[in-house]
Amino acid sequence: MLSSTDLRTPQKQAIKFLRDHSSALIFADPGAGKTTVVLHALKLIKPKRTLVLATKRICQHVWEQEATNWMGTKHLTFTQLAGHKKVSTRINRMHDETDIHLLNYELFPWLITDYLRAQRKTLSDWYDAIVFDEVSYMKNAGSKRFKASRNQVQDIPIRIGMTGTPVGNSLLNIWGQVYITCGEEPLGRSYSAFQKQYFESDYMGWNWTPKEDTRSHINKRIKPYCYRIPVDPYRATNPINYIPLQYDIPKKLRKDYEQLRDELYLEVETTGGVVEVGGQGAVVKNKLRQMESGALYLNPEDEEQIKHKPWVKLHDEKLILMEELVESLQGKPLLVFYEFKHELKRIQERFKQAVSIKEHGAIDRWNNNEIEILLAHPKSAGHGLNLHLGGAYHVLGFTLPWSLELWKQALIGRLNRTGQKHQVQLYYFTGPEVETQVFHSLKANRKIEDDLVNKIKSAA
Repeated sequence: MLSSTDLRTPQKQAIKFLRDHSSALIFADPGAGKTTVVLHALKLIKPKRTLVLATKRICQHVWEQEATNWMGTKHLTFTQLAGHKKVSTRINRMHDETDIHLLNYELFPWLITDYLRAQRKTLSDWYDAIVFDEVSYMKNAGSKRFKASRNQVQDIPIRIGMTGTPVGNSLLNIWGQVYITCGEEPLGRSYSAFQKQYFESDYMGWNWTPKEDTRSHINKRIKPYCYRIPVDPYRATNPINYIPLQYDIPKKLRKDYEQLRDELYLEVETTGGVVEVGGQGAVVKNKLRQMESGALYLNPEDEEQIKHKPWVKLHDEKLILMEELVESLQGKPLLVFYEFKHELKRIQERFKQAVSIKEHGAIDRWNNNEIEILLAHPKSAGHGLNLHLGGAYHVLGFTLPWSLELWKQALIGRLNRTGQKHQVQLYYFTGPEVETQVFHSLKANRKIEDDLVNKIKSAA
């Protein structure tokens, strides 16, 4: 059982910051202890009832478990609202007199527009504190959950946002997260006004680029509301070791690959005949990534194909390299992130010891060293999950995500966390054009976010 003496100094300072600021954003790298900080802060603030919004998996596997690890928070009580398909069950649990209610983001609109409205109540009637675990889920000002909650949230006295990726792929993402947590004072009440003040658009108004000094201006505006928990000393001196796995598309597929790349069109022979594959822009790039991975989804022609997403196998180059990697690890646990569903199927067919994170009890078994290969999609294991507790420190990106947020939260952040005793080894495939481009794009985009976050000094 951990006590307050086990808290790092930056965590103690962050707790003090939250105690002294009713509206606040906590920026921290994945695994820096954001959940622990917020739990200890809530204990000091003592709200009557807190609503924590998170992904379903984080609601079910992180908050209550983290509280029980600490002497100071083990007595906090929780109600699990996430994941219950029966509305009647959720309604009954809404009346639980516990300290913290846990709700997944997908059900947030239901809570406001269906349940509370029917009761002629608002969020502030039910809760006097709200925590957005990974507040980037509120970055889209046009989303249903944002529109449903933007006004009611402002009436809740205590509002806390947590994230390790406030910017993601665009600086535009910061407004929704700041507004929902800190109100209109930092960056204004309107997203469109924020856009026009800090960005310039192209002729058609589709692409927005930051004006000169936009980052410094935004940083200055949000700084009083933000606290950044720095990386712990071990992780600062033991950064992730990136290990490329070099491969090439088989020569027999090179001509087809180049045709799809150059002409945006390809005919693929299948058991059912010749099928056309193609599209424009991002669609073709995604098809090229699939070809690089070893299988290709076919353009659906009817509702049955749309449902089953037919694909054709092309090669096993990645699987062969993964086999060599698994052999070299000699049983050491390997966390594998896949991008396409056909990758999950193909990996499981080749590696009988591989287990999907979606299987019942998989996370506990993994942390008990009972699983050699754990398979996960970045979206299903991208925030908050502690997957390093069993000592795992090898991770493979079977196909890297385009999203900077998923890259940092999943591939970077699931094993490289506070308490990790080894340098994390991150293996990634490189060689083919798009595969290599994605990696360099992710590395380049990190700087956009880090430039903003690193300028927010830790407050004492």
